[in-house]
Amino acid sequence: MSNLDLSVVKSLLTAEEGDVRANVLNAFSYIRLALGENSWVGLYRKEEDGLHLSYFSGSVACLFIAFGRGVVGESCVSGKEIYVPDVSTLKNYIACDAKSKSEYVVPVIKDGEIKAIFDIDSDQLDGLKDDVSSLREIGHLLGELLNDF
Repeated sequence: MSNLDLSVVKSLLTAEEGDVRANVLNAFSYIRLALGENSWVGLYRKEEDGLHLSYFSGSVACLFIAFGRGVVGESCVSGKEIYVPDVSTLKNYIACDAKSKSEYVVPVIKDGEIKAIFDIDSDQLDGLKDDVSSLREIGHLLGELLNDF
């Protein structure tokens, strides 16, 4: 179980001192450290040609993911959140970081449209199971707060 505190994330995302980018980056850094130093937290922004890396905290990441490819691309096409307790079981998995063992993705919706995919990776098998509901809520909050993905 992680130390992820949803109230801390909400306060970081809505802080009045910083601009939106700084607030998102601070929140993502907090989430990553709460889930484990080797976790990865980020957004992939939806564009006409696919999904492009946006805000993130963690190791080097894939810059582009095609629609339907990997967990992120599948979530964007289906419009559904996806939790994968063991990424090694997926044939369509994109290994941006070899340390990733489990992944959870949530479509970020603004004005009824998917604008981005909130992507969280853990270096533990089934490492996000206790945090899925909080991460889902964070994904929904991102849709409410962000205009620039």
